Amino acid sequence: MNKERQFRILIVEDELPLAQHLAHRITAGSSRYILVGIAQNGVEGLELLERYRPDIVFTDIQMPILSGLDFLAQATQKYPNTKYVILSGFSDFQYAQSGIKYGVKDYLLKPISDEDIHSALSKIIEEIEITDVPARYAELHTYLMQPPRENFPFKEEPMYHLALLTMGNCVTTSPLFSQEVSENFESLFNSIDFAQIFKASSISLPATPYLMSNSTLNARYLIVEAQDLSDHAFYAFCTEIHELLKDYSQLPPISITCHTGALSAQQLYAAGRNLSQYYLTHFIPWKSVVLENSASEKFDCSYSALHFDSILQAFQIGHYETAQQALYTTLKSWCDENLPVVRYYQNVQFLLQNLRRSAQNIDASEWEHLLMDTSIYFFFSPSFQDFCKQEFSLLANIFHIEKNAWSLESLVEGIRLYIDEHYREPINLCNLAEKFFISPSHLSRQFKTMYDCTPSNYLIDLRISHACKLLEENPDMEAKTVSLMVGYSDQFYFSKIFKKHTGYAPSEYRKIGVRKKIPEDFPEQQPDMF
Repeated sequence: MNKERQFRILIVEDELPLAQHLAHRITAGSSRYILVGIAQNGVEGLELLERYRPDIVFTDIQMPILSGLDFLAQATQKYPNTKYVILSGFSDFQYAQSGIKYGVKDYLLKPISDEDIHSALSKIIEEIEITDVPARYAELHTYLMQPPRENFPFKEEPMYHLALLTMGNCVTTSPLFSQEVSENFESLFNSIDFAQIFKASSISLPATPYLMSNSTLNARYLIVEAQDLSDHAFYAFCTEIHELLKDYSQLPPISITCHTGALSAQQLYAAGRNLSQYYLTHFIPWKSVVLENSASEKFDCSYSALHFDSILQAFQIGHYETAQQALYTTLKSWCDENLPVVRYYQNVQFLLQNLRRSAQNIDASEWEHLLMDTSIYFFFSPSFQDFCKQEFSLLANIFHIEKNAWSLESLVEGIRLYIDEHYREPINLCNLAEKFFISPSHLSRQFKTMYDCTPSNYLIDLRISHACKLLEENPDMEAKTVSLMVGYSDQFYFSKIFKKHTGYAPSEYRKIGVRKKIPEDFPEQQPDMF
């Protein structure tokens, strides 16, 4: 423990004699504590907090003008590195629960004993010295978050090792995130006993490591002085930390991205940006890994075209099992392609945009909530399976899809509607069955039961009907063009099928000028026309 460092104390208490008595009890016991001020309400407390940036704040709950809880709501958001202790004459659990929400380090009930005061201070000081940014590191934090100035003050500063610790799937700070989400991440980080974790490492460090905030809600920088600490030893230290964090079962997957090579303070900003970029292009969602940033390594991945037809159709017709399987198959395919987290997140957003366009009757506010909830689940879900389950639940709710609400007949009807809409495209029984997650033979049997013809026969009938209409209404249109417009790329095959079902070649049919009714009864088996 660093005995030379002093800690600045602020007391926010509306009863001045009590505040002065508390200040005397704190400062009289040790020269390490410096009282920077006493505020008699939350407004004064915020002013003194901004002016003096204390290390520790003791605050009452019941105060005029601005209460202690309202003070904490603003103070912890603006100054998250300061440690807060609640003083209260109320043992109501609701106050304690609110304190936990804001990351308060202790809750002391009046009258407060000297033992309670110094026990709280000892725990807080130990945490500050191990996990918080001390005074000497405050400017380093600035250089991590801002480009270095020309008049850089450090001439002979030590070198540092830097890593990015990420909780869940880090993409970017989204405007969709509410204050509640920010507080949730803060609560998760506060639940980790980093002091104990750092002590448990077998790696001998030249100085205590520190966690620093990041512009992204669910990420923190980890910085350690590089004196006598090799790149290999730092990577081994991060690996041990990563293993120890797995004991916290309530956390989403944790990843640590290490920077290769020691850094000066002036190099921290660029290195921090590089770490974030490296993470986004190398991290695979829902993994728990330690990555090593290497400037020489490039990420190369070819992305397949995004096809959402099966998902759109499944949600449009509202068949529960089909929609569920279609969504899972698509999301799983992106995992199998090892898409990096940023690309995966973009794909999810693009999928939702396509679904939005296909469902004009969905209220805009509902869709906003869906987007926000999707982002939250993407960040917080502990596994890919959990994300799929949560996302399908959101979509099923917004599309009003219920399990067992649709019969097999309804699914087959949806397939017929799909054929009606896509008859110009290449369609065959196998890919049709694959799109709707039903076996080809089962699909063929059920389709014939309902429509007295196979899907292949229905498609031929539909295409030839449209071809007849095009020939009648467009006397100058070439047969080749008609063939392409109804889904046949081979003109000669089209002519053969057309004559078989109308009795005329396309050119003869045009000359006759009379549309011949297509026979209703087709042969049981047709040649493979796809």
